[in-house]
Amino acid sequence: MKWIVNGEEHTEFFTAVNAVINEIHESEFDNYLNNTYGNINICDLEYSAADVLADVDPIAYRDKLIVWLTMIHDEVEGDLDAMCYGDKVIMYGVYVDCVEEDDEEEDAEDDE
Repeated sequence: MKWIVNGEEHTEFFTAVNAVINEIHESEFDNYLNNTYGNINICDLEYSAADVLADVDPIAYRDKLIVWLTMIHDEVEGDLDAMCYGDKVIMYGVYVDCVEEDDEEEDAEDDE
């Protein structure tokens, strides 16, 4: 079995898991922050939680991003493990296809 993550093939399971994690865009983390903490109101002005954290403390923002990626790692691993041949899913904005691994040697022998 192999996984195609945003167009790149991976035959090793944990390589595919790491590829998904590495392809997740920060906007997915921003969505998580905004959905979890909502908007922040200051003097009749409204700001998203993600924008406030990123602007006020960019180091904390990066730290929390890394913590969040670590937190969802097990979820991504479980979702990939549950995939069957032909499954196509979008995980946190990352396109993943599960396909049967080609056996190029058998194909070459069949051609002879």
